[in-house]
Amino acid sequence: MVFLQGMVNFSPYYHYNFKNNISVGLGANYNFFWINHVLSPDKDNVGSIHAIGAFVELGYEKFHTDRIGTDFSIKTGYSKLNFYSVNNRESGVETPTKNILFIEPNFSFIISADENSSFRWNVGYAFQNYKFDPTYLSIAKPK
Repeated sequence: MVFLQGMVNFSPYYHYNFKNNISVGLGANYNFFWINHVLSPDKDNVGSIHAIGAFVELGYEKFHTDRIGTDFSIKTGYSKLNFYSVNNRESGVETPTKNILFIEPNFSFIISADENSSFRWNVGYAFQNYKFDPTYLSIAKPK
């Protein structure tokens, strides 16, 4: 049962493109998920997951015109997950945390604003060395 909803994915980073179209980047990321109380097995438990981390990126970026381009890249990095919930707080449970590593392939459609900035529409999927467990948010596992 899916009862978490992604609300924010924010990843500011510095990106440099070499003349041979190879690109490198370094950045930070923040993700926010909240418990969807409508779908949750525990309707009274309100909470969220905050993921804060950093990554490096290696990719191939190519501009097809002066303003339009594409980018294929792989981000790899570290995130710290913090699990907050009303049930944890009320029962005196210390906020559970997890340290994870991730690899995230990405595809971007690029529209450049000027020589030094651009707008990107990204599609990516993060593979993480962690499996979600509802008990981190003091939610009983669905049967």
